[in-house]
Amino acid sequence: MMHKKRTFILLAALATAAVAQAQTDLDKSFLSKDEVPNAAWYLPAPPDTSSVAFLYDYNRYQWGRSLRSTYRGRIADFDTFWQTDSVLKGFAPVFGFYITRTSAPETYKLIARAAIDAEYGVDGAKECYMRKRPYMQFHEHTGCPTDEE
Repeated sequence: MMHKKRTFILLAALATAAVAQAQTDLDKSFLSKDEVPNAAWYLPAPPDTSSVAFLYDYNRYQWGRSLRSTYRGRIADFDTFWQTDSVLKGFAPVFGFYITRTSAPETYKLIARAAIDAEYGVDGAKECYMRKRPYMQFHEHTGCPTDEE
């Protein structure tokens, strides 16, 4: 565990140094939308609704739905918040402290900007496949109804 922690800190420090040389605004990404790898290039299409793979997806959806009122379900709800502060809360046990704008400003900037690139990459697959989300397909609500739109 200690080796992983040191490796992560080293990688974060190296990336932070690169970020310090680049733009520092939190609302800017490292790449333009055209430069980000399109997830549709490496993610397969969703399974056809008449396939065994779709039945497996449906089974996993029902399993996840059954966990919503449990501790694990509350963690999953929290994990849907994609703001930098919520993402970084998950790194606190590894770092030994909460990464915030003031406690580790360069690491905070790195994660904030990388999150924008990650979002851009996923957009390509969403636009390409236009898959109906399970809650829409089964006329149900998600664990986070405010984010359904």
